[in-house]
Amino acid sequence: TVPNIRPHFFLDLWLFGLAISLVFAMFGTIRGIRYAVRLEPAEAMHPPPPEKGSKILLEKIPPLWNPLPFRWKMILRAVFRNPFRSAVTVFACVISTGLILTTLANTDALDYLIEYEFAKTSHEDLTVNLRDPEGLEASRELSLLPGVAEVEQQLAVSCDLQNGPYEKRLGILGLVPNNRLITPLDANDQPIPIPEEGLVLSKKVAEILNVGVGDTLTVRALIGQREEVTAPVVATVESYLGLSAYARIDYLSRLIGEEYSANVLLAKLQPGRRTIPLFEELKERPSVIGVGERSRAFSQIDATFGETMGTMIVFTVFLSGLIAFGSILNTALVSLSEREREVGTLRVLGYTPYQVLQVFSGESFLLNAIGIVFGFAAGIGLVNLIATFYSTELFRFPVVVYYSRILETGAIMIVIVVLAQTLVFRLIKKLKWLEVLQVKE
Repeated sequence: TVPNIRPHFFLDLWLFGLAISLVFAMFGTIRGIRYAVRLEPAEAMHPPPPEKGSKILLEKIPPLWNPLPFRWKMILRAVFRNPFRSAVTVFACVISTGLILTTLANTDALDYLIEYEFAKTSHEDLTVNLRDPEGLEASRELSLLPGVAEVEQQLAVSCDLQNGPYEKRLGILGLVPNNRLITPLDANDQPIPIPEEGLVLSKKVAEILNVGVGDTLTVRALIGQREEVTAPVVATVESYLGLSAYARIDYLSRLIGEEYSANVLLAKLQPGRRTIPLFEELKERPSVIGVGERSRAFSQIDATFGETMGTMIVFTVFLSGLIAFGSILNTALVSLSEREREVGTLRVLGYTPYQVLQVFSGESFLLNAIGIVFGFAAGIGLVNLIATFYSTELFRFPVVVYYSRILETGAIMIVIVVLAQTLVFRLIKKLKWLEVLQVKE
């Protein structure tokens, strides 16, 4: 009931991604070429004119502007006088931060889903499916086998549930009173007691049938007398795999017109006892059509998800880091190229390369700090969007975003910014600032 997430090469997606990249690359190239060919040859040979030095908005507010240090005034002027470049830097940081946070959060969501389905709601070691419904004798016989500590009966019945025009066929699971081996949970991860009468539906089933607590459903079992009966909805529970509906086993038996019976047995083994011998013994019995081992299913799913998600984390963080690093470095190089004379002037005035870097790094850190904050919001929004798209009848994706993952994402982005600024610092140190200040003929 979980989606197949094994990696495959999809040619259509690859071509679509390549087409998008080529379109934007051509757009940027054509834009630059159009700007270059419009220049007259004589005009192109002149040095570029100084940038327009109009006041930015903050300069018109003296109480905010005057207390700022000289360095921050330079930083803010550079940011507001180049709005397009600043916006591109922020946008690239938002994308990178959002992708990293989404990947880490989805990993936590899968871990939570596996723990929820295999540890919080399921506590049995073995699930024994019987060929035909049987009475208490089957559970007594299983409880007498070596190593079995506890046995619970279940009655699984395929039914048609109907609420006016809404109808769904699914299995209702009958649970014993004071059930311990299967415990449906509410939104706060607290066990919900199964009432003596009525149905407990998963939220997805309630959504499909358009019902809520207190509404009544028409139930028609596909076994037994197959009569239509009405049953109230008494509670809803969270569930991420499949469609779930629960009832008391005696109540469900009455709904299908049968005496107390069960066709599924859950077994909890004594601590330290191995499941394999009992597993093999039960498979040989003619009354048993299948035996499931929870630990084996858990290990298989955990291994599959763990390997896939581990690879996805590495590649996503790497690619997101490249986006951020490339954007930061490109912005810094363009800014450095445009402000070479300004850098040379600062060096003549006695500024050290590190002090010059503070001007450029301050601009980068300011823009990327804004991008990181908005990237957190974008990542959380993307996590919710993915959960919405994955909300199917077979599988639902929980929304799990821990504060630790947000801090971890921020730390990764800060490291990327620092690495990019380290390279910019090396370029500033190598800059021949005296040649920059000379008038070029």
